[in-house]
Amino acid sequence: MKVRLGFRLCYFVYMRGLFFILLGFLFFTSNLNRAFASNQLTLHFINPPRALQWETPQKITLSTFLNAMIDRVQGVNIPIGHVIEELECGDYHRYLGMSPDGDSEEIGAILGGYGLGTMLKKYKGHLDRSESAIRMIQSAAQYGRSNFVRFYISGSSCQRLRQYIDEYEKRGLDKIYSGLDSYPLYQEGSGCSAFGASFLEVAGLLTPEMQETWMRHVVVPEEYIGGPQGKKSVNILKLIFAFGSQWESNPSRGVKIDFYDPELMNAWVTKLTKDSVGKWKVEVREGVQGVSFDVASLPPREGDFFKVRSTQ
Repeated sequence: MKVRLGFRLCYFVYMRGLFFILLGFLFFTSNLNRAFASNQLTLHFINPPRALQWETPQKITLSTFLNAMIDRVQGVNIPIGHVIEELECGDYHRYLGMSPDGDSEEIGAILGGYGLGTMLKKYKGHLDRSESAIRMIQSAAQYGRSNFVRFYISGSSCQRLRQYIDEYEKRGLDKIYSGLDSYPLYQEGSGCSAFGASFLEVAGLLTPEMQETWMRHVVVPEEYIGGPQGKKSVNILKLIFAFGSQWESNPSRGVKIDFYDPELMNAWVTKLTKDSVGKWKVEVREGVQGVSFDVASLPPREGDFFKVRSTQ
């Protein structure tokens, strides 16, 4: 009887110990997965209310004005699209994106004879606060205008991106909302989409395919560029009634701009969500569909954040 009781007691202690060991293992792996998942870089791509028509200078002007009116009705206030970065490194979680300081300066440039020089002008800007960025994402989601790409990155990449943000703000570059011909890593300030691309470049994630797929290329004719760069005034009515206008084919007779387009970025994600084979996963977050990549094994780009633009 005593032997049987002792056996039962040993068995109980053994099973209890095994239970706590298993519980501890599950807790450890759960926290390990949580720590891994907390290192994330997400780019949110928000479309304009209607596709911008880049076929001609006149069409891009008219479609931009139409979107501005539609956007005021929808209350999203993103008539030309937007890119918002979301960086999560453990307890650090921040949304940010480059935006202009209101629309008064832009309206002044339009009415002040800049013509399509408005696409090249530098404006006063700021980094979106997390609260306003979240509101923009949620508002755009209501109209089916947003998707995202998420990268599960290493802790070193996360810290590298935090350092990039700190240095960008320290140099005052966050105060410059630049034209389409500018890129943040050249210390020229930035628009929203180029700022998003710079995060991927710093993290060593910007691929040739992304650059080719996300970028739009146009040569703006000199006759439509007003303001200081064009050294003349271009009345906006000239563009509105520019029937038969075309983009310039010869870069020497205009200004060539190669820029990241939020619509092309959004379309790229949409295409990936419909493809069945690839090194990505389709995710749904708060009703918004996107794709994710596990790139935690890839190191960030080394060296200085900033570089010198080639003159060639």
